[in-house]
Amino acid sequence: MVIREAIEFGKDKLKDSLYTDPIKESRFILSFLLNKDLSFILINPDYELEEKISEDFTNIIIKRQAGQPLAYLLKTANFYGRDFYVDQRVLIPRWDTENLVEQVLDLAKTIESPEILEIGAGSGAISITMGLEIPEAKINGVDISDEALEVCNINLERYKNSKVKFFKSNLYENISGHYDIIISNPPYIKRSDLEDLQREVKNEPLNALDGGEDGLDFYRDIIKFAKDYLKESAYLVFELGAGQYKDVKNILLANNFSTIGYKKDLQGIIRVIWAS
Repeated sequence: MVIREAIEFGKDKLKDSLYTDPIKESRFILSFLLNKDLSFILINPDYELEEKISEDFTNIIIKRQAGQPLAYLLKTANFYGRDFYVDQRVLIPRWDTENLVEQVLDLAKTIESPEILEIGAGSGAISITMGLEIPEAKINGVDISDEALEVCNINLERYKNSKVKFFKSNLYENISGHYDIIISNPPYIKRSDLEDLQREVKNEPLNALDGGEDGLDFYRDIIKFAKDYLKESAYLVFELGAGQYKDVKNILLANNFSTIGYKKDLQGIIRVIWAS
């Protein structure tokens, strides 16, 4: 099989798949498997693929056709310009969440050697990114899932940062001390909406998606006890689902957070809320 034939195969198999560009995705998969940039794929249509590469490409395309997320098949997801290991144990990091990181980086500029807690670390991408972007910070990332923590530590080994640590905790259960910033990208999808998710998303861990009946369970639980773990004038920062700003703001106000701000994404949707 040559590159041109592989692209045609991918195009044909993925032509009925929603939310994907079959040609672009086929090129990306080949680029990944060959460890070549996309320009190589474009200018070498008659390049003969080794048998192993052809087999791997075919298998990935078939699994993509069946709705498996590409990030799981390639075992990698790009977040904030870095590649992180991911598999079915964790939610795939998404570009929307980069808004959360940018807001935390902005807040951290005013704090000397900030201490940061992430609740629901998942793949570890957020905590590790902050550790790399704020070298003077001390960061603890916690998750209730042993499997997620295994992935966190795979990524921590890749990026090696002694100031980032991961450990098991159900919300604040194993937390001690006080922090300058507590952040979370909690499960925020309404339980009734889970069945309507894209086929790919349904392959991701349910416990990282299910936010309860109204999608706000984890916001309530985290906010309720946040001040017990925040330093004076410290910050609590969340990612939001579309349309959740007012509800989360009201929960914050009801729990004595008086200063509240937000950040919109490029589409004008409020994706981040912060409070102190």
